[in-house]
Formats: sequence, C-alpha cells, structure tokens
Amino acid sequence: MDTITHSVTLDAEKCKGCINCIKRCPTEAIRVRNGKAVIMSDHCIDCGECIRACPNHAKKAISDPLSVMSKFKHKIALPAPSLYGQFKTIRDVNIILTAILDIGFDDIYEVALAAQ
Repeated sequence: MDTITHSVTLDAEKCKGCINCIKRCPTEAIRVRNGKAVIMSDHCIDCGECIRACPNHAKKAISDPLSVMSKFKHKIALPAPSLYGQFKTIRDVNIILTAILDIGFDDIYEVALAAQ
C-alpha cells in the first residue's frame, strides 16, 4: 500500500489540545488523543485551515525550496483559494498571481476554477 504524504504536519510538543483546529477543519480530519491533535491522513485534504487556526503554531506546511523548480521543464502553480486569504490587505488577486509568475512559474491554474 502506498504511503500518503501530506503538506501539513503537526509538532506535538507545541500542541496544547485546544481544539481550534478541529473546529476549522472542513473534513473533520483532526482528533485530540492524549491531549494532542492527531491528523487523520485519510481525511486530510491539505487545505491549511488548521495551520491558520492554531494559536500555538503546532501545525506547519512542508514545502520544497524554490531552487527545485529548476529541475522541471514546465513549472505550473496550482493555488488554492486559501492562498488569497493570507493577504488580507490585497484587494486584487492578480497582484498575487503576477508574483507567482515572477518567481519562476510558467503557468497558473487556480484550483477553484477547476471545481466549477
């Protein structure tokens, strides 16, 4: 059986079991066991809501450095709607999309548009 790898990980030492992440998880992928959050990988969709909701910074995103992009012929960005929520003062998403192209991506396909 293949191992599922997610971009969201948990630092159990920082987790206080406060349940903020549980309340925000859209797929109910988080439980508290022995006073610590546990991410159920078969339910997690890597949306990042738990990262934003955690006041203790116990969840973090794993990502590759931008330097690995040079290994690929075509560099495609797939931004999720949650990306835009991180920039509360930016009113035009085209500013963010242009920045993505400026850092080296060739094309952008927004995840939300594919869901329509």
